[in-house]
Amino acid sequence: MSTRTLTFYGASDDLATVEIDGVPVEEFDAYNKPWRGLVAAPDGESLAFTAEFGRIGQHADWTLGIENTGTWPSWPIQFGNRPDRDDDPALIIEVPEGATIKEALNA
Repeated sequence: MSTRTLTFYGASDDLATVEIDGVPVEEFDAYNKPWRGLVAAPDGESLAFTAEFGRIGQHADWTLGIENTGTWPSWPIQFGNRPDRDDDPALIIEVPEGATIKEALNA
């Protein structure tokens, strides 16, 4: 099965950004609120991911997370640096070809 590299990070203080293979494909409004999204593969496996800027009690501008959704795919997941800013975190996930990204309504 062919995979693609999904990179997820916060940008500025208000955007949750998703790149696929190094190309930005989605930006979501995360201004002044936690944000939650879902990446789903064609076979039904999925993961939720979260972003929050300026979380109280944290020493980082952005806090990122992964949540299961009833399935736990075997997709490789790693933390790294935002592509254009080494002091911001990023989640890097190898997802199956055809995976979709959307904002979760119950953030």
